[in-house]
Amino acid sequence: MKRILPLLAAMIALTTVLPGKAQTGKYYIDGRETTREELLKLPAGAIESMANSVENGLPVVRIKLKPEGGEQAPATGQQEKNAATPHEKAMQLVRGIYEQHTLLKEGDLAADFRAAKYAGGDLTLTALRGKVVLLNFWATWCGPCLRELAPEALPKIILERFAADSEFVFLPVAYTDSKESLDKFFAGDEQHNYAYLRDLTAMDPDKRVFGLYAEQGVPRSFVIDRNGRIVLGSLGAAQEELERMAAAIEKELSR
Repeated sequence: MKRILPLLAAMIALTTVLPGKAQTGKYYIDGRETTREELLKLPAGAIESMANSVENGLPVVRIKLKPEGGEQAPATGQQEKNAATPHEKAMQLVRGIYEQHTLLKEGDLAADFRAAKYAGGDLTLTALRGKVVLLNFWATWCGPCLRELAPEALPKIILERFAADSEFVFLPVAYTDSKESLDKFFAGDEQHNYAYLRDLTAMDPDKRVFGLYAEQGVPRSFVIDRNGRIVLGSLGAAQEELERMAAAIEKELSR
């Protein structure tokens, strides 16, 4: 049976290409097979919806365009030369997906929840009121999530930076994971790159907590201020998103 992945998996396929390696996957616009390059030229405003799946081991991205009369297709000639880079276009698409599938956004009061911690006990978001919180939804099966949480990414850019500040709290929530799946994940972490998550992460096996904030798409983060209000929402594992989060956290801690 085909496994349906969160939308962000498709975006990672668009934005992450290793040097010297060809992009794998198939791309469709309104049912027509196309290339990654053509897809990246689409204005974010021209896209009505995006879906993805895995077929025969390859990621498949299907784009549905808005009806004619909406934002039209990519510029050509001199306009195309002045257009955004493929990476910038991809980030615009990610932001478009964020806007479409996020339930709580900047300015909204963060939804309270109670969740069991992997290390034992439970927690509530309201218990952290008065502190600046980085709420992060991740999953053990999510490659982009693991890239974001790897030592050189979020831990280095954010956690090390604010490690000495007792007013900052990092709250990772394992989306769809149970204690059993987390046991297996940590047992296989031979390099102990993710050991720091053991004591911090809360579990959300039925997606109840995640469903308060968004419809789909991980990794996903929210910076929450001391009053429990969302000041920044982020989707994806790009470095600029981590830097945006770090800047927002620093600003809130300085208030």
